[in-house]
Amino acid sequence: MAKNSLHIISNQRHQSHLSEKRARIVKVATISGGALVLSPMLTILSPVWVPAFFVYWIYSYAIGQRPIGADKVDHARKKIVERVEEVKNKVEHLGKERS
Repeated sequence: MAKNSLHIISNQRHQSHLSEKRARIVKVATISGGALVLSPMLTILSPVWVPAFFVYWIYSYAIGQRPIGADKVDHARKKIVERVEEVKNKVEHLGKERS
């Protein structure tokens, strides 16, 4: 009787292990199949996605949300404004010297 119950327990563990393996295989196949189907669509539609993302990013930035990279844009804008002010001051100074 003890041998029979050990055999049943061992068989149940084996079946459980096989079920887990099958579940993993199905999961990998599903993800791989989805990637194979979606990758051509993403490639074909990328001329739409990239500009759409760009417009969305600008909109988010304009309404005050802080999208990724906004700090770099702000830093670049400050540098440009500083440089424009420097050039403006130099031009005014040169204009006064010539007068």
